Amino acid sequence: MHSFFASALACAALLCSTALAADDPTQFTGHWTLKAEQSEIHPGSQWVTEEMDVALVGHLLEFTEKQSFGADEDVIRKQDKHLMFPNGDLSKGEVRSITRWNHGALVERSSFPIGERKQRALVRVELGDHNTLIRTTTVRQLESGSWIVVLYQREVFGRS
Repeated sequence: MHSFFASALACAALLCSTALAADDPTQFTGHWTLKAEQSEIHPGSQWVTEEMDVALVGHLLEFTEKQSFGADEDVIRKQDKHLMFPNGDLSKGEVRSITRWNHGALVERSSFPIGERKQRALVRVELGDHNTLIRTTTVRQLESGSWIVVLYQREVFGRS
């Protein structure tokens, strides 16, 4: 009987540690390179992230992205930096951003006005495996009382 309880306790501890690891922002840290052949880049995207460094700064995830626009000899490159606050609820004016864990993925929901129109963006960052980071972006816009998708993009990155 004692070994049954010991086994049950060990299983419960393993499940708890697995659940906590799933909501651990450090799992995303590192240097990532775009796998273009596995990604769905929206044709309207002006800037494409080719490389990304993710670092944990305090309680924030800092994304440093090397982006490009154009092709061949006309390509323009820039670096963009932004922060994500896991389990955050931030508002400024009419812009609101809520970030929560959802089944091991970090999901950021934002709502904001673009002129007279309202838009909602959903960004989902998850690991496909230890060496594959997937970022999915969906932007919806309110048109005639219903929400339509104006941008869908799925970027797949490999750990380098």
